[in-house]
Amino acid sequence: MKSFFPTFVPMNKHLLFLIALISYFSFSKAQYHFYYNDNIIVTRNGDTLMLPWAGGLNNPQFSAIDLNGDGIKDMFVFDRDANKVITFLNQGIANKSSYRFAPQFQHCFPQNMVDWALCMDYNCDGKEDIYTYNLGSGGGGVTIYRNDYNINNGLQFTLVAQTLMTLWNSTLENLYVSPVNLPAFIDMDNDGDIDILSFDPLGSTIYYNRNLSEETYGVCDSLTFKVETSCWGNVATVGNANCFVLNSTCPTPPPGDKRMKHTGGTLLSLDLTGDGLKEMIVGDVISNTSDALYNNGTLEGANINIQDCTYPVTDTPINISTFPACFYVDVNNDGKRDLICAPNAAGISENTHAVWYYKNAGTDSHPDFKYQTDSFFQGNMIEVGQGSMPVFFDYNNDGLQDLVIGNYGYYSSSLGYISGLSLYKNVGTSSQPAFDLITQDFANIDSLHYKNVKATFGDLNGDGKPDMIVGIDSGFLILFLDTASTGFPASYGAPQTHFQNISAGHYATPQLIDVNRDGLIDLLIGNQSGTISYYQNTGTTTLPAFTLMTSNFGGVNVRQPGYLTGYSQPFLFDSSGSYKLMVGSERGYIYYYNNIDGNLAGNFNLVDSMFNYTNLYGNEGTRTSVGAADIDGDGKIDLIIGNQLGGVTLYVSTNPVSTNFPKDLVSSISLFPNPSDNTVTIKVEARDIDMKSLNVCNIIGQEVLNKSNIHSTVTSLNISSLSNGVYFCKIILNTNQEIVKKIIVQH
Repeated sequence: MKSFFPTFVPMNKHLLFLIALISYFSFSKAQYHFYYNDNIIVTRNGDTLMLPWAGGLNNPQFSAIDLNGDGIKDMFVFDRDANKVITFLNQGIANKSSYRFAPQFQHCFPQNMVDWALCMDYNCDGKEDIYTYNLGSGGGGVTIYRNDYNINNGLQFTLVAQTLMTLWNSTLENLYVSPVNLPAFIDMDNDGDIDILSFDPLGSTIYYNRNLSEETYGVCDSLTFKVETSCWGNVATVGNANCFVLNSTCPTPPPGDKRMKHTGGTLLSLDLTGDGLKEMIVGDVISNTSDALYNNGTLEGANINIQDCTYPVTDTPINISTFPACFYVDVNNDGKRDLICAPNAAGISENTHAVWYYKNAGTDSHPDFKYQTDSFFQGNMIEVGQGSMPVFFDYNNDGLQDLVIGNYGYYSSSLGYISGLSLYKNVGTSSQPAFDLITQDFANIDSLHYKNVKATFGDLNGDGKPDMIVGIDSGFLILFLDTASTGFPASYGAPQTHFQNISAGHYATPQLIDVNRDGLIDLLIGNQSGTISYYQNTGTTTLPAFTLMTSNFGGVNVRQPGYLTGYSQPFLFDSSGSYKLMVGSERGYIYYYNNIDGNLAGNFNLVDSMFNYTNLYGNEGTRTSVGAADIDGDGKIDLIIGNQLGGVTLYVSTNPVSTNFPKDLVSSISLFPNPSDNTVTIKVEARDIDMKSLNVCNIIGQEVLNKSNIHSTVTSLNISSLSNGVYFCKIILNTNQEIVKKIIVQH
């Protein structure tokens, strides 16, 4: 059986085709291109993760939207913890939840959205628009962007309302929605336009902002609102209870009255009983459960007569730490919207098993929600809670780069945050990496109760083995010496705290590297303030002594104007004989510097801030951390980027296959069902493009199936003879371009 890996990409005989251009740097005389890669496999406990590099979730908000114009509703996720857009393409398999991470759409969305963003078609054109928090309103409000997708330009949005207004007692006022709360967008009175329900500024009652567009103009797109009632459903919150007071007269509390003030609530409105009236599922900042309010009123006036304070009482009740928010979308392509719930409290909520999925076993108009999982999407990602900080190193001395990911911590309601290191062993080859989770508590860091652990590796005692230094939130460093026998996997002994009494500022992010090229390993340390400290090794290879040379290395300061902190995370590396520096930061910028060699006491040259708002994929979120290594043996560095949401995204470097390669071509080719046990269908949806042939190889590059003379946009492939595992399908198009897709066989 022949291997076809050598023919995948011209000029790089070992590299799989990699998906789409992200950005570029000029490293020395060579120009590197970085591509998102979803062909690098990650496994955990024997299962292949379907979304390993999607970047994690903490406080996600879910909406359905057609991203690529194929008529299938995909998934838009906005995570308020990092103000990050994350997009997933729906493979459209009936009765199955099957999504793949599709970062190429993220840059299409407005890049200044904060706190909350939901998709809803406000103008009845069949395309989901964006409702988001009005950042410039001062007192809280709603901004709307119109979806102007077309076949030539793809997905794009236009601002149509910076600040929504509503008529209140004959006065036009700002339609108030706080940054903490989540409003409900729904056609409450069944007249065709979208109304808005939100908590009042005190958070005690629900305002019904009725959309009068249809009544006034006979169309649904004019965004004309009136406060129909400030006491929707005749209910009000009280004290610190999750339940509502029913049959309330909803009095306006007098000044200084604390009884009815309320700091946060989330609203989801839907018809729970099939009678055409809208109910409400409410989350509260003080609770882990959700309250369902049942409506026995009329279309003209809601009245809540029954509530379920631990919804759904007929199944596993929602119990999310802390402040649940729920979303109504069809997850499994059965034509019935399902329920997804996630925490809405950034920084104080569950961050690994935080996305609860309830399948709708009823109908779309009369749902019956059945609990399925507490880690929807999250369970298929590399996910280390909050604040991921990745680094490559060869932990088992096999010549392959393994992956260690530090974090700010896993949330614990009793302990706060528990920080640790996750180890992913490289179980692939020198040209085709693949990672398997070995442990989420590498070196037993969890038991030490540190916070914000960032690891770096280097030989500190001259025995040829990789010792480990860990930076923590206090600013001190912890030393772990490798006590394993030479040639065996690294094993770390007892920690040596306050290593050499070095403290370069809170939230220390160290890197061990020979900065001045004198043969001794030195230290760079990023910190909360946004600067970098350089400690030169003035000792020996067996007895290092780190001496502070400067706390303003290269003049680098990644703190943004208007912010008190910068959270610098440095990564210095050699490219073609000269040093380059990348620095992650609090606001998500990844700064790239050169002019370093021979200029250690001077200011480095800022080449690019590489903030991902300007590239093809959209932003990586906040608190970015950069790691790099040549993981595929092509002689070029590959990037891994961590972020506030606890996941990582991997970008590999190579020469582009074609400078005219359509950015959405790869996403227009789908394989389904995937995983499959019998037959896989391959479909091309790009215009004027079809398939000529295809080949399938196993993980070591041996061809196991092929199909020629296809000349069609759709074909099927019988995989029943293949053993369970991961395979790669190379699709040759009539344009002579080659696309590689992953197939998972599960009998």
